[in-house]
Amino acid sequence: MPPFLLAALGAIGAAALTKFIATENRRVNDLLEKQKEAGAAEPEPTPLERDPATGTYRPRSTSEGQKAS
Repeated sequence: MPPFLLAALGAIGAAALTKFIATENRRVNDLLEKQKEAGAAEPEPTPLERDPATGTYRPRSTSEGQKAS
């Protein structure tokens, strides 16, 4: 097969893939907007505290979360 035909087929395939991805992106964003408008609330963020012994972050316990810093 001549190289220019392969390049043309590749370009057509890339254009079709781009169009498909854009269509799916719009569809998913529309679904997310409908859910957002329906009142799906974001959960409250959990405050994290660094564990000095291990260096990892863990959720702050409720008793420690009420202490004044």
